[in-house]
Amino acid sequence: MNRLRAGEWVAAAGSVGLLVVLFFQWFAVGAFGRSGWSTLGWLMDLLLCLAIFGGLSLSYMTVKRTSPAWPVGAAVLTVGLGVLIFLVLVVRVTIAQPGVDALVSVQLPAYLGLLFAILIPVGGFVSLKDERTDSPEAVAYTPPPAQTAPGT
Repeated sequence: MNRLRAGEWVAAAGSVGLLVVLFFQWFAVGAFGRSGWSTLGWLMDLLLCLAIFGGLSLSYMTVKRTSPAWPVGAAVLTVGLGVLIFLVLVVRVTIAQPGVDALVSVQLPAYLGLLFAILIPVGGFVSLKDERTDSPEAVAYTPPPAQTAPGT
């Protein structure tokens, strides 16, 4: 767990927060409301599951990595897909609400869901910026000796 940096913690917190918030009431039609899982539609549910998996896999691959390529690849995919999924979620919550717009009210968990959804790609971006030059692996590294160019 000591390998996790701020970016991985932010992405993991966004993933767990989004997963929890999806069980609460996102939209209310009159006095009735349903959870985020049942009101967003199956495609949006699938995309959110993908974003949640991306944020959690970024943290997992950083902890269990054997090479730096796995966490970097997970971060790149998390940022790219996370931003796209967040934009689709913004449209779904603000413009394409389920039902007649005059009767539907957006509840607090929907806005919290937007907040947690943006934390996932932000965490991935922060983890890409962090080069971790103070880690034990980086401090113990000694570069190979310089070699002359061939033919000189």
